[in-house]
Amino acid sequence: MTLPAVQDVIFTQVHVNPPALDTLRLHLSSPGHWRTGQVYGRIADDTLTITHAAIGGYPVWQPLALTGTGAYQLGYLDALRAEGHTDIDWVGHWMLRPDNQRPTLAESAAWLRYGERRGLMDAQQVLLSAGLEDHRLTVDAYHLIDNHMELLPTSLG
Repeated sequence: MTLPAVQDVIFTQVHVNPPALDTLRLHLSSPGHWRTGQVYGRIADDTLTITHAAIGGYPVWQPLALTGTGAYQLGYLDALRAEGHTDIDWVGHWMLRPDNQRPTLAESAAWLRYGERRGLMDAQQVLLSAGLEDHRLTVDAYHLIDNHMELLPTSLG
């Protein structure tokens, strides 16, 4: 099972829905190490809407950094579709710092480039860089356009 190709669609903004935000907030309770996983969503017009977030695998499957396994990702997608989320056509990644603070631009760039080297990041693949700022969850969405890191306008809720 594969996701439909959306190669010709470039979105200009990202919206993160509550179920995905809830998952990110849940991971704030386990600081001490970098946490990453997948985000799932759909593209309509110029907006990428992220509907769900997953851990990308089980901690015993180390390392999990922007990987997980294909079987886990497809199983998670199958579960979402079985629950009625048949409009999901996009998969990306999220990350949280060990101390839960908002990642710096340099840290986000390093993770984005790491994902690019692994074939996970390009214009269509977003990295959600999440963390706390003033005790509130913040989320920045980055992708690569012409080999340059670009911050996308991101709304939450």
